Amino acid sequence: MSTQTVENRIVIKVGGDTLAHVDGTLNTEVFVSIARQVAILRLQGKQVVIITSAGIKAGLQTLKLLDIELSASKQLLAGIGAERLLSAWAEAFRPHRVAIAQFWLTHANWDNETERQSIESRILEALAGGIVPVINENDVVAGVMVGGKGFYA
Repeated sequence: MSTQTVENRIVIKVGGDTLAHVDGTLNTEVFVSIARQVAILRLQGKQVVIITSAGIKAGLQTLKLLDIELSASKQLLAGIGAERLLSAWAEAFRPHRVAIAQFWLTHANWDNETERQSIESRILEALAGGIVPVINENDVVAGVMVGGKGFYA
């Protein structure tokens, strides 16, 4: 797949409340539905980037499943949940034979011109290769939970 114009690019921002059930567990049906829709868009020649939340909810789910009682910061919960969140995306895309690439970003990464250019280059490289970039704020190192993942769109 060659690099396409911005007109052929779609950014989908999906919040934690959409990706999780009321009890906080990840809703795999939503991940599967989004992956199916993205696969259809890709067949139509669109490049798709996903901006995701739900790392904290995934972290809480992981601790609950492992029966670990821990009073953890939101940043630590996001770190604990990162693997579960990325796995949910990977599993949802697997039936469509679509690979994903995780991008953990902070505002500091975006504010640094060299880092921003590198990030943009890697995202474009992923898109050119038919890979779906999955972007999440790196809450573990961000220091402050800014909650503005729409910023990355």
